[in-house]
Amino acid sequence: MIIEIDLESSTPIYEQLIWEIKKGVANKKVNSGQEMPSVRELAGDLGINLHTVNKAYKLLEDEGILLRRRNRFVVNEVENFKENGSWREEMDDLLYKIIINEKLLELSEDDFSALYQENLKKIESKMEDE
Repeated sequence: MIIEIDLESSTPIYEQLIWEIKKGVANKKVNSGQEMPSVRELAGDLGINLHTVNKAYKLLEDEGILLRRRNRFVVNEVENFKENGSWREEMDDLLYKIIINEKLLELSEDDFSALYQENLKKIESKMEDE
């Protein structure tokens, strides 16, 4: 799995790391049961603080995406983290922000649907390239 972190981005590094790991799981570059690099390894590979990696891993553990096994993290089964209710909170929060922007911009359902489809294709294309 290739993790891309933009040190110049306004998005905190731990959030970028979370989304890169989620993307890896989503596009099957990281499989259920797979052991993640140690906090120290990943921090060294990416040139970031180990507390940043630890925070990202901990938040992914809270979501049920990662499991801690003897000071290592492994990817949980998708069915298991779908059962964890915290994904619903995150989705509700993201959708709330999207809907507010949709209303602010006065997008029609068709405009919104087209935007969704465009972005879905971009993401799927990017995930295929990785």
